[in-house]
Amino acid sequence: MAEWSKAVDSSPTIERSVGSNPTGTTFFIFKMNTAIFLDLDDFSSNYRMLKHGYSYSKLEESHVYLVGIFRNSIPKIIEDSPNVSIYELVPFFNYPKYYSILLYPLMMLFYLIQIISVTYKIRKARFVFASTNKIFMHFICSYLLKFLKKAKFVFDISVPKSVPTKNVKNYASNYYGSYLLNLCDIRICSTRSMQGFFKLKKLDSHVIRDTTGPLFCRSIENRSKIESLLGIESNIPVIVIPFPFLDEEMVQSMINICVSIDSIGIKLALIIFGGGKSQKSLETKFKKLEFKHIQCRILPLLSEAYPIVLSACDFGIILSGSRLILDISQELIEFNWSCVPSAVFLNGCVKEIIKENETGFLYSNTESLIKIMREVFVEKKHNLDLMSQEISSHLESWESNWHNVFCQYMNF
Repeated sequence: MAEWSKAVDSSPTIERSVGSNPTGTTFFIFKMNTAIFLDLDDFSSNYRMLKHGYSYSKLEESHVYLVGIFRNSIPKIIEDSPNVSIYELVPFFNYPKYYSILLYPLMMLFYLIQIISVTYKIRKARFVFASTNKIFMHFICSYLLKFLKKAKFVFDISVPKSVPTKNVKNYASNYYGSYLLNLCDIRICSTRSMQGFFKLKKLDSHVIRDTTGPLFCRSIENRSKIESLLGIESNIPVIVIPFPFLDEEMVQSMINICVSIDSIGIKLALIIFGGGKSQKSLETKFKKLEFKHIQCRILPLLSEAYPIVLSACDFGIILSGSRLILDISQELIEFNWSCVPSAVFLNGCVKEIIKENETGFLYSNTESLIKIMREVFVEKKHNLDLMSQEISSHLESWESNWHNVFCQYMNF
């Protein structure tokens, strides 16, 4: 779920110019703190870049230029800001992958001509921002802007939410280990583990953690609403399990977990949120199962019910808290900002978020997960309300993190 979920208008994006006066003449705004933000993939889905742009636009005497491809609309709070100018580039036509070698240089030239024509009147920019989507093309275009505008090059090393599990190793080697990162003036990443990785390569970087929007927060008042919505018994523990990607091994693991939880012998409500094909696969296989003690519901992950259920549930089980080893999964971030104590599969850098027995639990197999479930719901060894409060006390907003980083480079 995106930070901008409440603000995004689902209508098609209209063509926008950099700025115009009542006579229709295009103009550029000259301010001391000018920054150019570039995205040639899809600006509307690059939430970290949108957050960077919005944070920058709130500085004194600042102006932000968002330049790139906009496949959908962006939040109104950004689009309507007097300190933000948006310029849509014409996207290159889609072509079969086997033409990539021939057409890639042409596509690069196609975008460079547009970028230069859009930004040629901006005499000087303080920063040029880009991210790891289409990393090579972004580097070439952004580095050219850095040179032309005498700017500092800021690169946000973020992880696209759609990287399939089978491509994890290729993605990590191509992006985290890219020699191009040496050319950045400022590197921003989302975890301390990623920062440590760059330090081993003698590259400095700053951490600005991913956050969620206002939909993800603790709200026990929603408890009666979710019991009515899901048709579950009142006063029984509600456990949420997100399942964003289709992986048959993980589907079988999910079935084994549910069967094992049922064997504990206490009443629990398991709410599984599946993404896309994973939801259909789970529904098909769970129809064949009969549980004696647990009530199981399967819902779409991208439904309005997800943040509502998360806001008032008792516990969470996260099968993948870190898909690319150096990142934190979106699901774990959403649980964390909803202050939900969770049992998280131990991999990657999840220990940055989960403090054992304080803000959650870590498990390595089904047996260790069932042990945790017994301790929490049968033996009552842990106070989930106190754990939820502990999670809340450690939350830090994007704005706070952002200002702590950029105050080193600007006079606030």
